[in-house]
Amino acid sequence: MALTMGLTGGIGSGKSTVSQMLQTLGASVIDADLLVHRMQMRGQSLWMKYFQELGLAMVDAHGQLLRRKIARRMFLDDTFRVYVSGLVHPLVQGEIARIQADLEQQGKGLIVLDIPLLIESQWDSRVDQVWVVYATLDQQCRRVQERDGLSREDAELRIKSQMGLSQKMARADVVINNTGSLDHLKREVMNLWEHVGAYAAIDD
Repeated sequence: MALTMGLTGGIGSGKSTVSQMLQTLGASVIDADLLVHRMQMRGQSLWMKYFQELGLAMVDAHGQLLRRKIARRMFLDDTFRVYVSGLVHPLVQGEIARIQADLEQQGKGLIVLDIPLLIESQWDSRVDQVWVVYATLDQQCRRVQERDGLSREDAELRIKSQMGLSQKMARADVVINNTGSLDHLKREVMNLWEHVGAYAAIDD
């Protein structure tokens, strides 16, 4: 039977870096952000849902979704965020469940669900353990600014639109400290791997 970990954190906390480390070590990772990106491509299921519900205002001249426009409006408008979440979450959750079932059938021992809104979308009830990646607000803002070319104000808007890290940590089985160097983070992940990595070798 597979061991399923739910990996989450705030924007800019370093969750994706931890996810990549776990995948390199041998975990089977389902990356919700990557999945959403694929499903938003023109003609795919999420693209169709956006187009049907939001119309031409949310696509460019080539028919691709204006993802930044949608994201910014979600961060500024709570009503719009709830509405869009209602469109997106059922489709994404269904696809995650399908992929997870396939991995379990393949006999994979350790499955990591890399989901930013793991707790908010109540997926924490579907995993064996919740792992939260922690960084300070200052570190989160700096990383988001560097990664996305945003102002400090826009970075904070994105971070504060999600559940606070302190709330997520209160629901966590494991907190991964990412306030130090990359080497420190690697050691944190390796320490965890020593406890759960044996499951990754199970492949019936």
